[in-house]
This record gives sequence, structure tokens and C-alpha cells, in this order.
Amino acid sequence: MQTNNRATYSDYLGNSVCGFDGYDYLVCCQNPSATNPSNIYNQIASIYTPYQPAGQVFQFGPAGGTTTGSSGNYPPYAQQGYPGNYPIYGYPGSSVGGGSYGQYTLPRESICGLSSASTNRVVGGNEAQRGAYPWIAALGYETQGYGGVPRFLCSGSLITQRHVLTSAHCVTAELYSVRLGAHNINANNQQGVSDVAIQTKILHPNFDSRTITNDLALLKLVQDVPITSTIRPICLPVSEPLRSMDYTSYNPFIAGWGAVTFQGPTSAVLRDAQIPIINTRTCEANYRTRFPTVSLGNDIICAGDGVRDACQGDSGGPLMLPELSPDRTRYNFYLIGVVSYGYECARATFPGVYMRVSPFIPWIESQLNV
Repeated sequence: MQTNNRATYSDYLGNSVCGFDGYDYLVCCQNPSATNPSNIYNQIASIYTPYQPAGQVFQFGPAGGTTTGSSGNYPPYAQQGYPGNYPIYGYPGSSVGGGSYGQYTLPRESICGLSSASTNRVVGGNEAQRGAYPWIAALGYETQGYGGVPRFLCSGSLITQRHVLTSAHCVTAELYSVRLGAHNINANNQQGVSDVAIQTKILHPNFDSRTITNDLALLKLVQDVPITSTIRPICLPVSEPLRSMDYTSYNPFIAGWGAVTFQGPTSAVLRDAQIPIINTRTCEANYRTRFPTVSLGNDIICAGDGVRDACQGDSGGPLMLPELSPDRTRYNFYLIGVVSYGYECARATFPGVYMRVSPFIPWIESQLNV
């Protein structure tokens, strides 16, 4: 999560960086056709795509349709038990998973979006309070050279006890699990943390990786996860006025384990920030100064102030708006956006681009019981 408004490199060197393996920057020769309009979206998309381990190419998932995981895609640790105390749900060979769990619906406000944080404070890229966002999920990928343990490259949000909403561009063949209830993503002894295997990956049927449109996917887990103090679904803006309101000038929250500077190292602990929502037309005009063919529709939210922003590794994570309940007894967090793409991180006049969740609620609800 970026909190610095100065780029680490000159534009030339910055444009030459083609990956980061967690320790070293990867630099490639510039493609002469990189300024061709047909490649513009690929340049933007590269900002928030998952990290690429050295020597590997991380590809987008198929554009549309439903993909179902198979036991052949799971790393060995899933069959042997994860090192540490994390429970593993529904790994290959387990008796857990499958069966009938009834009909799934989006949870009620009495259950969803409830945070255990002591305050709703304004933050600026700091370590989050433990348990502040119990719906945030780290997406685990199988990668070579990591000893059979998952590498966490994207985020998502638990929206039912069985489903995680994320960005479609985070869905790859290597994605196989989600981690819920974590604060320090690298610690193996945290209580209340669960790794859960993915049963089905459902990309929005109109997802286009070239134009980065309809960038949403639903992950169906192998079984329901229990609601606890560290694991709980977030609310979706199903009802008015949240469903159709203009969020411009609101200051929602973002959270993730992504890079703390552009092309920099990721954060081991969950970090959060509060960022302003920018008028979409203003956002589009700013992006067109660099990418003339960009078009931002009504399913987009722009947010950021040139100081605080999502960054690499935060893809698929939540843009969250807390709302006081009608009886004024609690705050519920609502998932109003999903991290999609941006130009570098916290670059002035280039806010992050998020998929607005409310236009996709009919599609989300239609997929809960497939």
C-alpha cells in the first residue's frame, strides 16, 4: 500500500521495470510498440497485476466462463498439512467439502460488515488494527521455489460464508486457496487464521483483460467458513441509497498486504488507509493525458489523493465504506469497490481505479448457488 507521492525511479527506468521477485527489480528492454494504443491497457494493467516470481510469467485467467479447480493443481502441502497451526479446509483427499449447504444469499446487516476495531479512525497507510477487517482474504498461489507453501499475490473479500469476491485479473491456474483471519501474512502461529481451498473460480463473463473491463471474479470455497471474531463477511450495497449513490468526496477505507512503494517490497502486516473518491470524469480526463484511449464507465470508482493508494499486491482487495446503522447502534462496512488497476502507485492526478460493486450485484447473486 503506497503512501509516498514520489516515484522511486525516473520515468525511463520506471517504464523499464517489468517485474519484481520480492527482492530484486526485473528490468526489460523497452518495446518500441509500447506507446501503441492497443498496448495502453497492458501498460496500465501491469501496475496491479500479481507479482511475477523470477523466471516465471504470471498470466491472466481465461476471459470469462467458469473454471473448477482439480486436485492436480494443489501443491503437496495441502495433502501433508500446513506447517503451523492453520486449519486446512477441504484439501485433496479430505472428507470435508462437497455435499449440500443449502441456498446462499448475501448476509444481513446484523451479521455482515462488523469490525472489532475500537475506532473508525482516519488512517494514512499505517498498520491496521488487528481484526479491523475480518472479511479480507489473501489469495494463495502455487509458485515454484517456495517449498510448497502458497505465495500471497492478491486479495479479496468474504461476502458469504462460502464466497470471496476479487478481481478477475487475479484468477490464474496457480490460484488455489484463500487465507482468512490473518494480520501478519507471514506468521505461522496466529490464532483464528484459516487457509481454505478454492472449489470453483467464476470470472465475470464479459471480463476483458485488454481493456480491463468487468474485472470481477467470484471464488467459491470448498466449504462454509465459520463466523468468528477474526472471520466475517462484509456487507454489499444491496439497498438504497448506497446502491445508486454518487460516492464522490466520500473517504472510504482500503486495506491490504501490497507494496509499500511503487515496485517496492510488500508488507507482512495488514495496512490500511482512508482515501478520497474522485469524480469519474475528472479521473478519466487525467488518465487520458497519458493514455488517450482510456474510457471509464459508470461501473468504475476512482479513489486516491497522490499520497495514499493501493499498490502492487493489493489487487482484488476491498474499497470499504462504513455506514451508521439506522438505530445508530453500530457501524457496518460495505464493499463499494474492488481494486482493479492504476498508473504506478500514489502518482499525483492518477487515482486508483476500482470496479464499482453495486452494478454487479445481480450477477453476484446469480452465481452464489451455481
